[in-house]
Amino acid sequence: AILPAERRSSWSGRAYFSFDQILDTEDDRGDTFARGGLALFGDNPFGKGGRLHLDGEVNYRKTVLPEPYVQGEDITKFRLDRLSYSIGGTRFTPSRWEFGRFLQRGMPEFGVLDGAEWSSRFDNGDRFGASVGYLPEPTPNQDSFQDLSVSAWYRWVSSVRETLSATAGFQKTWHNGTDDRDLLIAKIESRKSTRLN
Repeated sequence: AILPAERRSSWSGRAYFSFDQILDTEDDRGDTFARGGLALFGDNPFGKGGRLHLDGEVNYRKTVLPEPYVQGEDITKFRLDRLSYSIGGTRFTPSRWEFGRFLQRGMPEFGVLDGAEWSSRFDNGDRFGASVGYLPEPTPNQDSFQDLSVSAWYRWVSSVRETLSATAGFQKTWHNGTDDRDLLIAKIESRKSTRLN
């Protein structure tokens, strides 16, 4: 097998664009909406065997209204959903790091994080990890750096095939430095066949 750092760099993803315009020929009235985005994955982009993930979108809206209505709007917004770099977590390197803005991999229930996550795997398949960073607000603006999060989790598996697993995790958050939330999550997953889990 070829080590991840020895593989050639490769890129995949998708780009999209949409445009919509409504014009009223009788009044000075109109509405324009445009949206464009890029979701991009880069495998081994820096020759270290890691992975880069970018997912962003730009939205533009302009509304024109005739007199005596209030003035319309002219707004451009950029939304960054993901921008992260991860390394490790392969059969060659059991420890994994991820930095940036990403959905936490060990416990996705803990949400999107602006920070860092570390995880590792035992030989028997059990995994454990921890993360620290800020939770972006679940709003279109995704404001961050107000909710500090520290979390840890452990995942037990019955065998290397992982047909039965149990995971427990704990997340502690502070809002602007004030004690905020204690979240405990436990889950069990069973995959006895390829058709049902």
